[in-house]
Amino acid sequence: MAKTLVPATAANGTARLGAATRDLRYGPKAGAIVPRPVCSRCTPLLLAGDEFARPQNGNDNAYRQDNEISWVDWDIREEGQSLIRFVRKLTRLRHKYSILRRGRFLTGVYNKELGIKDVTWINASDAEMKPEEWSDVSMHCFGMLMDGRAQPTGIRKHGEDATLLKVMNGHHDLVRFSLPETVGGTHRQLLIDTNLADDAERGSCATDGPISTPHRELGAPAHGDQGHGHAP
Repeated sequence: MAKTLVPATAANGTARLGAATRDLRYGPKAGAIVPRPVCSRCTPLLLAGDEFARPQNGNDNAYRQDNEISWVDWDIREEGQSLIRFVRKLTRLRHKYSILRRGRFLTGVYNKELGIKDVTWINASDAEMKPEEWSDVSMHCFGMLMDGRAQPTGIRKHGEDATLLKVMNGHHDLVRFSLPETVGGTHRQLLIDTNLADDAERGSCATDGPISTPHRELGAPAHGDQGHGHAP
């Protein structure tokens, strides 16, 4: 039987923000971590203050601390306000794109009847990830392709959601990422780019060329309008 590789915290179950942003605080690194629980196929768990990187002195187990470690300081600096705006944007995307909220677990198994995989993990060359690549210490950039045509419920029929590609780059430098081939449509809409400022303009990109992913970035291009089923 083929082994299916689906990192649980990135795809199914629950995901907690917690001390990750507390250690990184503000900036591109924190911005790259925040979308992972909010835009995962799971139940996002954000403790009060996570949305503006409340530090807790790096303590992720402060429920018994009735002192400055667990208290929330609502005098939020501009960096925290910026992160709050970013979290609000992610929340809107989660509501808009139902593929992020589907109740079925992702398997990565090819559905012969529908001719689709619900999720495909790809490297920067647009090739499907191999088992050995997951343990390759030089592998810093990869993508998670969620096909909007995949079966959304227990009924065996095609979905009609937009397809989302999440590109994550943990490398210290820019990486050229080749976009996968698409079925229908000619462009993708850039929904999130953690390397861009809050007020930066986000456009579209052609589906037949590579994109550049800056260091420590998470990007999420979407192909097809919600409810129209255009998908790679």
